[in-house]
Amino acid sequence: MRGKFKKRRGKISRVDYGKYKIYVDGVTAKRTIGTDYQVPIHPSKVRITILDLEDKKRVKSLERRMKKEIEHEVKKTKSS
Repeated sequence: MRGKFKKRRGKISRVDYGKYKIYVDGVTAKRTIGTDYQVPIHPSKVRITILDLEDKKRVKSLERRMKKEIEHEVKKTKSS
């Protein structure tokens, strides 16, 4: 969404949990010796357009998160 590669689309190829960066296919730059490398991008600068729901663990995680958000909204409306 922001930065040098804002018009690029691609699939996430790698996630670096230590540095909190993601690598997207097609987002590359050239080194001075002529080789290409993938440019790390901060996840806050990316918009997810299609989410792969084939992974059962991911679906369960999303369901837990949505349940917590709904409970939070209910508590918020009751306290008002």
